[in-house]
Amino acid sequence: MLDRQTILWKVITLAVGAAAGMAAERVLRTGWAMMTHQPAPTDSADRRHSWVEAVTWATTVGIGAGIARVAANRSAAAVWEAATNETPPGVPA
Repeated sequence: MLDRQTILWKVITLAVGAAAGMAAERVLRTGWAMMTHQPAPTDSADRRHSWVEAVTWATTVGIGAGIARVAANRSAAAVWEAATNETPPGVPA
């Protein structure tokens, strides 16, 4: 049975991870447009973009969103520890 703190921590990490991923994609999309002067190939089925462009975009978004999620979760853990004087549930001390 999950306790209240564990459920709260899971909700927090889900929320900050999703928000960070969306923000990272928006920043990357803007950066792509500034660098290439074309919109990002966000639809992988769009054949107007080459394979190289599509794979480069997918790789960029995957790495960027992953880094953003790690940063968001680590920040959330730091805030949790500051607020509760405990490590988040399930996170090794």
